[in-house]
Amino acid sequence: MRFKVRAGPHRRLFCPLEIEDSSDLPNSFLLRDEESGALLPAQREESGRITFIIPYLERGDEVSLNVVKDGLEEKVELKEKGDVVEIKLGGKLFTSYHINANSPRPFLYPLYAPGQIPITRSFPMEDVEGESKDHKHHRSVWVAHGDVNGVDNWSEETGHGRQVHRFFKEIKSGIVRGSMREVLDWVDSGGKKVLEEEREIIFYNLSSPIRMIDFRIVFYASEEDVIFGDTKEGGMISLRVASELEGQRGGVIENSFGGIGEKESWGKKAHWCDYWGYIKGEKLGVAILDHPSNLRHPTYWHVRDYGLFTANPFGVSYFTNNP
Repeated sequence: MRFKVRAGPHRRLFCPLEIEDSSDLPNSFLLRDEESGALLPAQREESGRITFIIPYLERGDEVSLNVVKDGLEEKVELKEKGDVVEIKLGGKLFTSYHINANSPRPFLYPLYAPGQIPITRSFPMEDVEGESKDHKHHRSVWVAHGDVNGVDNWSEETGHGRQVHRFFKEIKSGIVRGSMREVLDWVDSGGKKVLEEEREIIFYNLSSPIRMIDFRIVFYASEEDVIFGDTKEGGMISLRVASELEGQRGGVIENSFGGIGEKESWGKKAHWCDYWGYIKGEKLGVAILDHPSNLRHPTYWHVRDYGLFTANPFGVSYFTNNP
């Protein structure tokens, strides 16, 4: 079997592909580049899609790939252990997804950069000397919003709402990517359900020092109409960078329009935003990219020199200073 992939008008770098295919292919196999001979891992999903990653393709170019081998060892491993799902890349821990009842919301922690260097803050999960200790609700990587039908599902102050894990629809490992699909209820402080969410998180196996995660979040107004209020206190993807990366400690915030620092990035619309700096002498960073189909793309950014980093499409009056 042969696949032909064209880059189109843009350069492609570590680009995940999903191809509809009805052929009887194994669950995992290799694709060989006809020109270079390079081998790419591929996997077949239960949906019938074939998934693989193109490391590089210049705009206008194309590549032909042939199926050559099956029965490969899984490289992205997800394993549920009580109220934690561990995610390993090549046998090493990448991150863990926590759904314990002691936290108001699920979160990913720790999150390791290449070299097993934590790239998000440990507080409040752990007390590490030298870290900042502000904003206890900033739990590494999480999803939240501060006004959902008037319910504060952002902070951990008195009367805050919660996100209650109901069940996993799927937890899957693979050679190209692993994923989890979770159903959650967003509830008020008394436990009354406000809405339902289906959250899919995909973890990729890349042949590079880059690591990549996709979040696919769908909200259902399962009880009544739902209004996401206009507030800066929220982020559909929220991240608290490691203290060494904070802008106030020398880290750099940068966006797709060339904005540098909080002053030129906070409340601005951009296709992506990047937070980078040095940890233990290593130049490291984390970027969040807004998908073109998302609400108000390119989104607004609630990103601070003290280390908060969120994509928030809802807080328009705050970001534009226009009530």
